[in-house]
Amino acid sequence: MTSTSAVAFGASFPTQFTTSTTPARCRSKDRRVVQWLIAVWLLLSAAPLASQERRIAVTIDDLPAVSVADTAEVTFITTMLLEALEAHGVTAVGFVNAGKLGDDPTLRGIRIDVLRRWLAADHALGNHTAFHLSPNDVPLTASLADITAGDSVPRALSAEVGRPYRWFRQPYLHGGTTDSVRTSIDSVLSSLELRTSPVTVDPKDWLFAAAWRNAAATGNASGTKGVEKAFLDYAEAVLAYHERLAKTLTGGAIPHVLLLHANPMTAVVLDRLLARIHERRYAFVSLDEAMQDPVYARPDQYRGAVGLAWLQRQAMYQRGVRIDDNPLPPAWIEALAGVSDATVHP
Repeated sequence: MTSTSAVAFGASFPTQFTTSTTPARCRSKDRRVVQWLIAVWLLLSAAPLASQERRIAVTIDDLPAVSVADTAEVTFITTMLLEALEAHGVTAVGFVNAGKLGDDPTLRGIRIDVLRRWLAADHALGNHTAFHLSPNDVPLTASLADITAGDSVPRALSAEVGRPYRWFRQPYLHGGTTDSVRTSIDSVLSSLELRTSPVTVDPKDWLFAAAWRNAAATGNASGTKGVEKAFLDYAEAVLAYHERLAKTLTGGAIPHVLLLHANPMTAVVLDRLLARIHERRYAFVSLDEAMQDPVYARPDQYRGAVGLAWLQRQAMYQRGVRIDDNPLPPAWIEALAGVSDATVHP
């Protein structure tokens, strides 16, 4: 190997490894040394890139909590979620259903304080509508009013602490089934200076949470542990699926956006879920940072009734790309939950 070849690999090696005046046996040995050095150099220089290319943002829906009937449970959920996020250095966006704050002054104050805890922990708030109405299920006027009604509280709380407020999350990942509906929704969001947050990884924790709650109600500790493990395994399978789909659609890795919900099961397992994601060599980034990737400039042309994740929506318009091979939740989870994914996401 000549010194020119060494430079071509981006490395500079001593001349005794590249000279052609040494005996043939020495040159052969030296070539092997150079090849070994190059291999080590390439491996070490590529390692940081490999660790950096996988990024994921975490989003939590239905704040202050999926169910606000039990104040103690809401406090437990909030504490567990915030502790897990802090332990893994995650800056999340919590999407608020402002209708859950209620009208009772005392309870409303308690629930608003829950939202303030998220801001105090350096997370951001977003608009998830007031009452989680799907534009696929209600008149357009009702859907637009729900977006507007869900805006004032998280916006005002964010302004109190100088936190940027810029994200909207579609209920059920439903964005309307016609161009006219989507245009009307986008017009309202534009007037509010909000951008729809995509979701690339939806492990359907709400479904597992229903199964977990039913198991817990019977005092079946082994049942809840089984649901937790099933969820963690399923979530990892969903992430792996969307990694493959991203590579098919874009040729490489993209920053993912994880969708979770503020429920008791997710609060209990979040620390373990984030650990698994980290073991897959992911860095946790903010939603703002993830959305800076040029891939998210691609338009969302999907107008279907199913609440598809963002990559699946993109794949709908790529000939030859399958989206029917995604992992399905275990049948026993749906049976224990008493509801199926198809019921909520038809």
